[in-house]
Amino acid sequence: MGRNQKVTSQEVFEEIKDRGTVTKSELADTFNVCPQTICNKLKILRKDGEKIIHDRDGIFYLDAIVDEESLRRFQNYEKWVFETLKGLAICAKPTKQIWKDSSEYLKLNFDKATRRQIKKYHLNQLRLLDYAELEEELED
Repeated sequence: MGRNQKVTSQEVFEEIKDRGTVTKSELADTFNVCPQTICNKLKILRKDGEKIIHDRDGIFYLDAIVDEESLRRFQNYEKWVFETLKGLAICAKPTKQIWKDSSEYLKLNFDKATRRQIKKYHLNQLRLLDYAELEEELED
């Protein structure tokens, strides 16, 4: 098979733009690198502000909605993001009551700083749950 090659973020970016939609595995095969190398290059591209989007079909670049095809791709992406968040919220729903039932235990067994750290994540989760519940109500 040979040794893995070096690839730049710019080369990955150009390949995505040229191919339209491509999977991480396809990019790794194209450049003869491991999938983690592609992940690292995608992180760099996103940090640099490139509009690299990843959805159920793969990775693509979309800088603006300029025609029906780009609108369709963007709408599919938004739908995928929403469905993913909704799925996470469904998984997290049972934790609402667990937190309420556990508050006394947390007070007795953790110092204030630790409780504050734990609560920060819990509040973020509650916000997600509230949002998902609101969206479900609007769908009905």
